[in-house]
Amino acid sequence: MERKKFTWKHYTLIAVGIVFVIYCCIAVYFSKKFTYGTKINGVDVSNKTVDEVTDIFKKKADGYSLTVKERKGREEVLKSSVLKVSFDGEDQIRKIKDGQSSFLWIKGVFGGEKYKDIDMFAYDKAAFQKAFQKLDCFKKKNIIKIQNAKPVYKDGSDVV
Repeated sequence: MERKKFTWKHYTLIAVGIVFVIYCCIAVYFSKKFTYGTKINGVDVSNKTVDEVTDIFKKKADGYSLTVKERKGREEVLKSSVLKVSFDGEDQIRKIKDGQSSFLWIKGVFGGEKYKDIDMFAYDKAAFQKAFQKLDCFKKKNIIKIQNAKPVYKDGSDVV
């Protein structure tokens, strides 16, 4: 019995088959994870699950602080616990993941997808107002009354 020799067509077909199988395996991997190059509000979420990304943004909400810069270089900080900042963007994150096709993972290699200005944080407006009014810069003794500019003659010249 004579064996048939493989030709270049056979080798090409085998190579294409192997590449296809590898591509499909990677697509299965990305069925539960964000594809390469995916950024949400500037945070790289590539190769992460929805739960992992949710945890990242929850930590960002917990660690949030607002710095108010005042006159004379003073600063006051309002922390997340005072402002009652919370994360409520899990639905948006899930929607983004559901909108990604795992078979288009190759697109991420050439640039990826960027999602900007996704609203996913909330704060308590009453808590914000209360904390804002308690800042030192709003205490009556610290408020500097505004004066109109006027020229004053000093050392031989007018100074505003």
